[in-house]
Amino acid sequence: MTFLIAMMIGVATGATRSLMALITVSLLLVASFSAAAVFSVGSVAIIDLLLALAGYNVGLINCLLVVAAFRSRKAA
Repeated sequence: MTFLIAMMIGVATGATRSLMALITVSLLLVASFSAAAVFSVGSVAIIDLLLALAGYNVGLINCLLVVAAFRSRKAA
């Protein structure tokens, strides 16, 4: 579920085509995980952060592939 949510965030961020948005969202992912780790009662697995970052990157790649596919289509 973490992967899918992060992937959708990556797609939404990639659709904005703003470098500032890409950087801000990636920093917010790390900051929210850090806050959860600091204020959590139990231990936090680092694999969740890695899954979220991987999902975010996959979402950005999906957005890039869709843009490339639409640009390669020829008008009939």
